[in-house]
Amino acid sequence: MIYINGNIYTKYVAGENTNPKFEFWGPNGTYEKASVIAVSERRFVYVGDSQAEAEKATADNPTIIDLEGKTVIPGLIESHMHFVSEGITRTMIDIFWKSKEEIIEEVKKEAQRFKDRDEPLTTWIVSRGWVDTLEGWTPATAKELDEVS
Repeated sequence: MIYINGNIYTKYVAGENTNPKFEFWGPNGTYEKASVIAVSERRFVYVGDSQAEAEKATADNPTIIDLEGKTVIPGLIESHMHFVSEGITRTMIDIFWKSKEEIIEEVKKEAQRFKDRDEPLTTWIVSRGWVDTLEGWTPATAKELDEVS
């Protein structure tokens, strides 16, 4: 299969002022581009600007797909995702930038969700995002939280 007339990003080339520790970051680099790619047996066999060269690299009578200027980018692979942590985070109540009153209300709602699902009384309500630097912010006391849970 050969893809032609594409705006194909291939590789990032770090610029002069790019942070050398993270060459792929920064606005000072450029991307090498191509307009033709060929795939054979699920592998890239040609990347460049010549359809004739792409045809030489593939089997007889390859399927030609005109990308009509559409952009092709390398796979977006997030290699630093913390799947387990993200899953656990989704089970917590979010208290980022919330006042004491809002936090108490979130705990109350979560406690009610546990009761609605017949969760045991020993189930912990866990939160994330404690920010104690808000002006005038005071934390909820254990007594206040116990009263709503």
